[in-house]
Amino acid sequence: LQGQLDLNYEKGYALSHNSNLNAFAYTVSLGNQTQIGYPTSQNVFGGIHTHPNTNNIIPMFSLQDIKALLEFAENYDNGTESESSLPVHILVTNSGVYAIKISDLNKLQQLNNIYSNRRSRERFKRRLERMLGKFYNSMTDQLTGYASDYEKSFLKFITQDYDLGISIFKSDNNLNSWSKLTLDSTNQNTIVQTGCD
Repeated sequence: LQGQLDLNYEKGYALSHNSNLNAFAYTVSLGNQTQIGYPTSQNVFGGIHTHPNTNNIIPMFSLQDIKALLEFAENYDNGTESESSLPVHILVTNSGVYAIKISDLNKLQQLNNIYSNRRSRERFKRRLERMLGKFYNSMTDQLTGYASDYEKSFLKFITQDYDLGISIFKSDNNLNSWSKLTLDSTNQNTIVQTGCD
């Protein structure tokens, strides 16, 4: 998907498995939507999509992307006990490849209450857009932030503004390894990357 960032629309795949639990990905159509709409199948445990390299698409997870992670967890069923650590949502941007995963499903399920109330949902969405939109110049229709700006803003949003029970990870440039991103406990403007095994 990294080679498809110059399209003017999102491109995506659902991550699923067959009855033998062999994983595979399949293309998800946009239809008439501007954003990816993933299927709600019990075998779908995640998704991967792009945020195109256009001037006004923020290179970070949106409200709908966070909600999709919750929907993966709530709909997934492999015939055994629920596994909230399996669902994943991957985002490919010009700033990097990111993944969000659930660290506390109960906290993330609070999003259902926010989403069910139009006023709460709009407030949540505005707050996220305001945090990430600080790095957008509406006069020139250009993004002005660096990857670290979007990462810090998103981390503050999911840990301080709303404790959503999710973690964010970033891949290296070769897609060989992942690091968990957190804010430094002594300096909230510093990102700590912890390698994943």
